[in-house]
Amino acid sequence: MDDRCRPPIPADSRRASGDRRVGGGARADHRSRARRGSSTGPPEAPPPAEASPPALATSRVLYDAGPLIAAERNDRRFWAEHRVRLESAIVPRVPAPIVAQVSRSPKKAQLRRLLRGCDVIPLDEAGAHRAGALLGRSGTADVADATLVTLAVRRMADIVTSDRAGIQRLASKTGARLRIVDT
Repeated sequence: MDDRCRPPIPADSRRASGDRRVGGGARADHRSRARRGSSTGPPEAPPPAEASPPALATSRVLYDAGPLIAAERNDRRFWAEHRVRLESAIVPRVPAPIVAQVSRSPKKAQLRRLLRGCDVIPLDEAGAHRAGALLGRSGTADVADATLVTLAVRRMADIVTSDRAGIQRLASKTGARLRIVDT
């Protein structure tokens, strides 16, 4: 098993509570105060009900450049959302032009780690013509984003992006309703 989707550590393999590691005692003291109620601050609200991440509405998800950049920057929130998708048997897809847009060096370890858990979709001639037609209708020039939007329309997939305005501009010219999820 590789590092992209590790199973949780079983409870019986964790350290015993008496084992004192660096910070272990402080956490234990903090937890016991939280259970008793502390007089040093306002009481905390109960934890919110468990909600599914926003991009789990469908089993089809396409990543734009923003999520790839977030992965490369080791953004914890993004990695957690990506892991939830993988554990839910949702394999994100990334159009090859998006990979080309982000990959500037073979040494981008986090990007390569992310792509091991994704399906990279090649751009064929028919896809290139669809993207070109969309660029003509929208008056824009971003081939990677046009490829992403045309794939999302054809596959009825959600788009995870950090460029909502750019994607919406292109999506509005398709006539289809696309779900756009911000990273």
